[in-house]
Formats: sequence, C-alpha cells, structure tokens
Amino acid sequence: MVAVRWEDFDENPAGYERLAKLLILREFPGAVAIDGRGGDGGVDLRWDSPDGLVIFECKKYTKIANTQRRHIKRSLGNAANYQPARWILVVPTDPTPTQHEWFTSQLATDVPFTIEWLGRNWLDERIAAHPDIRRSVLDGAQIEVFKAVAEARAEADFLIGASDFASRAMTLHSRANELSPSWNIRWDATKNEVIASPKPGAPPEDVRINFELDFPSDDQGAQATRRQYEDVVAVGGTITIPPQYVTSISNAGLEALGLLAGPGELTIATPPETDGLPIPVTFRTTGGGQQPTRPLQVILSRRERGLEGITLHGRDVTGLLTVQLVLRQRPGCQPTFSASLVASDGTSPELPLSAVDPAALLRLNELLAGIDVGRTMEISFPDGRANAPLTAPADPMFARLRDLLEDLVTVRDSLGLNLPIPQRWRRSDERNIRFAAQILRGESAALPGRTQPTFHQSAEQHLHLLNIVPTTRVNMRIQGESVQLTFNDVNFEIGPLTIQFSSLDLQNPEACKDAALAGREVKCVFHPRAESTTIASLEPVTASNESAGHG
Repeated sequence: MVAVRWEDFDENPAGYERLAKLLILREFPGAVAIDGRGGDGGVDLRWDSPDGLVIFECKKYTKIANTQRRHIKRSLGNAANYQPARWILVVPTDPTPTQHEWFTSQLATDVPFTIEWLGRNWLDERIAAHPDIRRSVLDGAQIEVFKAVAEARAEADFLIGASDFASRAMTLHSRANELSPSWNIRWDATKNEVIASPKPGAPPEDVRINFELDFPSDDQGAQATRRQYEDVVAVGGTITIPPQYVTSISNAGLEALGLLAGPGELTIATPPETDGLPIPVTFRTTGGGQQPTRPLQVILSRRERGLEGITLHGRDVTGLLTVQLVLRQRPGCQPTFSASLVASDGTSPELPLSAVDPAALLRLNELLAGIDVGRTMEISFPDGRANAPLTAPADPMFARLRDLLEDLVTVRDSLGLNLPIPQRWRRSDERNIRFAAQILRGESAALPGRTQPTFHQSAEQHLHLLNIVPTTRVNMRIQGESVQLTFNDVNFEIGPLTIQFSSLDLQNPEACKDAALAGREVKCVFHPRAESTTIASLEPVTASNESAGHG
C-alpha cells in the first residue's frame, strides 16, 4: 500500500478532517463527530468514556511553527470550557523534541486535565488497519466496485466447483465491505439484491438518507399514502411508498459506491423499542346499557416512536389478536388516545385454530362481540386506565362464535374431551355441540336430526298395547338412552337421557297386527309427523339407572 501524502491535505483541510474523524470513530467506539460548519468550539469529536469526557481536535498541520502553536493553544483553551478528562490532538506530524517539550511541559500545565498528541505514525498505522476508510476517502470507492464486479464476472469462466465459488464469493464479499467506511455491503442471493446497512460508529451525516416525495392533490391514492406517511412520522411505524410518489433519494456514501441509481420504491420504518417492555394490559367493553365483558389480557411487547407520540404493539395469548395503541399529542392540542384491534381468522399455517385453546378464544370473542357503536373500550395498564370510544358497529358473527365456543368449552370441560376448534364449522358440528352443551348444563334440548324410535315386542305385548294405545299421534317417553354425537370428527356419547317424543305414527300398523296374531315377534317403527318434537334431558346418575329403554 502506498503511504499517504499528508502534505496534499494542506489545500484540502476538509478532506483531512473527514479522514481523521473516520479513523477516530473506528478506534474509539461511542465517539461522536461534531459538525464544525458553524464553529466547533475547539471540539471536532467527543467521547463520553468510562473515565470521563474525551475531546478530539483534528489539525491538518504537517509543520508546526509559532502560528500553528497559537492555533493549537486557542483550541485547547476552548475545549477547557467543557471540563474534559482528556484532550487529544490529532495531526499528521510527529513532534520534534522541541515540540514535545512545548506540548508536555508548557501547554499541559495550562489545563487541569490530561492532553495527548496522536501524530503521523498513529495515523499511518490506523490507515493500514482500516483499508475501507483509505479506499473511500483516497482511492475512490466506485472504481473499486467496478473492479470487484468485473472480477466476479471473470471468475465464471474459471470456477470448477461449488467450494471454489463459495470461497471466491466470500473474498468478493470481504472486498465489498472494504469499499466504504460507513456501509456494510452484502448480496442476498435469495432476493437477488444488494443490501447496505450502516457500520457501527458511522458518522450520522454519512448514513443519513435524503429523499423528496410528491403527493398530487388530485390523486386519491397519493393522498391516502401521504396520510399514512404523516402518521408514521408522527407516531412511528412502517410504510412503503410506491415509486411514482418518490422524486429523489440520495446519500453520498451509497452514490460513491454506485448503489443509488435514482428514485424508486421507498420503505420507511422507525426502529422498534423494547425498554420497559413487555407489560400486561387488559381490554374490556363497557357501557351501552350492556354488561361489561370479561377482561382480556394483552401483552405489549414493542414500541415505535415518532415526532408527536408513540405506538405500542401487542398480542393476546391466542396470538390471533393484534393490538395497536396510539398516544399522540399534536402541537397546541390535547393528547389523544386510540386503539386498533385486528383479529386473524386462524387460517395461517403457523398458528391454526386447532392449536388454540378454546377457552382463550372464547375470551377473545366475548370482547369482540361486545364492540358496538356507543360503547367504550376500557384499557387497564399496571399504573392507570384509559378509555377509547368505539365507532365500529356490532358484527353478529362474533356473537355467534362466542356462543359456539362457550358450548364447546362446556362440553370439553364436562366430559374431559380433547375437542380442537374446527377450521370450518359444519352445520352438524354447530348442532351437535349446542345440543350436548344444553344437556350438560341441565337444560332440555331438541334431539339433533329426525329419529324413528324402533323396538321389538312379543305378540302378547303388542296385542295388549293395541287395546289401550292408538297407532297414530302417539306420545312416547324413553329413559336410560345414550346418544352418539360427532364434533369435528371426534365421536363422543351423551347419556343417560330421558327422551320425550310427540306425535308419532306406527308404520304399517296392519302388518304389525297380523304378525302378532300369527304369534310372531313384532318390530315396531314409529315415524315422526311434521309437527313432532323430540326433547331430551339428562337423567340424574344413580345406581338404579337402567341401560335399556322402556316404551
């Protein structure tokens, strides 16, 4: 590597200052460069070290005579106003014995803190250790990019195996990262794109992206995008702006690398914050002349911040409900609070409904069923409570799902069954689970489907019944019966039951009578009429319960 000609910076002091700052930022992580365009007050960089404030002063002097000494002394005096623990002079020349005596015996006695001199040897060593900084400032990064690309293309004719390609790709990747002192460059082969990310300690002015947007007032899509953009700036979030609304994107470092060819799609995202999180909060709906819903717990795990407020993000225990809480204060206005709830339908393969606890999903649908215009969403934090008026009308789907899930939980808990939530509720699932839940709650319920009571009688029994019971519009009660039900392909049994039939007709009464007169066993099949009802109820479980039915 050719040595740096520091004398060339006599006519380019800004170039020297940029080079020196980049080396200091790399060597002292946590140091911050100071923009000196309005006067730096004797501070080019500052570092809040564990031992106290350290101030760096960069001077381009390759020769230090009386004039340069006066300038250095003035900068030291200005820095003393900040009461640092250490002051470091960075110049591209090493001190002569006389200069060393002046610096350590005279200048050092003027201030109550330590002062140091980092000269040409230190700068040369740092330049050798950080070739990316050298190439960016001195060699021209874009030329190196073109060389690397050409070399990568040339390799295609000579690579003979996957291991060769991988080895060469790593070499070119390392070369790319040496091209810029501020940006890490990598190639994402799966997306076929170049990804640039700021290096740790990169000067903010080097990684700041400048852009201009244009949202025509007569374009509804543009105005909707503008409002979303303003919300992201105000309270944080992420937005992707289509290329037709982006008039320019610029960054000097990326342009030097040839990685910004012009405006295109622009994604803006505020960095997430997690300090003080996660925190639990509860949601419930109140007011509107209805009973409050049971509280639903949500865990807030992420925060985004904008110029006027914050957005908090969270989920409930099912993972199906995502929540956004926005706290915003516009200049000159009272603070505002809003909540947004989005419920997934459970079709995601990552979290199918069959993996969700029905009791937890019931609690979620109780909350959603309670949402209606005129009601209030009450949100309780560990240290307070906030209310947000509800503006969405009630959706009857959530009330229906709430009732079905309540029935499902009743049956599951009463019978100790594993009943996963179906992805799609069939009519038979709804009918069977509702019947089973009503029975298990001690209620009477209509038996699902149409049932034809069937039993066998001896000839004597049948002839006896014909004398006292009509063969049409018969009312019948059967005790000790069990019913087989299916829910989401799971079979289970409910019983013992008492089943009350009304308005039944005996099928083929004459044939039954002829069989009895001939002394044969009679099979009696009763057919329900259009107005027939079949009501079942659960019998108390006692030792005398019979397992067979009685007519």
